Amino acid sequence: MIQFGFLIKNITLSQHGLQLLHSLNRIVDENCDISPVVFYETYSTPPYSPRFAMIQNREAWLFDGPIITTSIEFVQTLLQCPKPNPKYFYVWNLDWMYLPPTQLTFLQNIYMNDNLQLIARSEHHARIIENCWKKPVSIIEGFNHNELTKLIRKTGKKLPQPVC
Repeated sequence: MIQFGFLIKNITLSQHGLQLLHSLNRIVDENCDISPVVFYETYSTPPYSPRFAMIQNREAWLFDGPIITTSIEFVQTLLQCPKPNPKYFYVWNLDWMYLPPTQLTFLQNIYMNDNLQLIARSEHHARIIENCWKKPVSIIEGFNHNELTKLIRKTGKKLPQPVC
């Protein structure tokens, strides 16, 4: 069994929420040996039923597997968690474009952090991220379940195998 997590605000009726929910459900449906977990800050009723665990974000502190987050706000939380390994920042938005230039040091501490691996949302985003910060370890468009599965199989911690 391979476990991995997503550290997010919540799963709502939005492009982000729907794509993540759809992708994680597909991963569960197609891989009996992969178990995603969503760590949420605020509970909201998902647009349709998730087929994976959803627990409060404070539980991420003890989670042993890889965790992915999609916002600068939660990157700071993830970097403070002692156990998750590896730690990924899926750059869903190019957030730094909306922050004042005075935030450069803050942004460098995130995007250039050696304890954080970047994932780009598209080839275009990957080029921008690499030119500004560092090269993403992966490009995963719209939480593509096949690409997420490949990444998790490479880096996830294996637990005892279930009987499928």
